[in-house]
Amino acid sequence: MDNVLSLNVDMSTLAVVRSADMGWQASLSPTVWHKRLYFDGPAEAAIVTSVVRYE
Repeated sequence: MDNVLSLNVDMSTLAVVRSADMGWQASLSPTVWHKRLYFDGPAEAAIVTSVVRYE
């Protein structure tokens, strides 16, 4: 069974995300950080919306 993750995928429901309160998560590149706002699907093929910070 695929490991499918979901975050804020119900488009019929209002989702308010306070990204200022979220911590930055490391990416594969050491100079890129992100905060996931929307995530749906298996990790290798997911649809993702993120705020991204480049150092």
